[in-house]
Amino acid sequence: MARPIESKVTAATLATAITALVLWLLGEYAFDGDVPEAVAGVVVTVVPAVAAFIAGWWTKHTPRPDLATKPPEEV
Repeated sequence: MARPIESKVTAATLATAITALVLWLLGEYAFDGDVPEAVAGVVVTVVPAVAAFIAGWWTKHTPRPDLATKPPEEV
């Protein structure tokens, strides 16, 4: 049975995907078509991590009522 995708995962994925758009916008409008390698490196490595963290932090959890009814597993 397929379960809904956790809202935090969806938000973090979308925030990370937007990084490509940010890099394109920087290239088009801020650097006239050629983004310096140092700027591109920061945008590609740091921005997705920060965006995913913030999006995941702010998004509420997806309710999982099926987990609330199961007894805890014995170890």
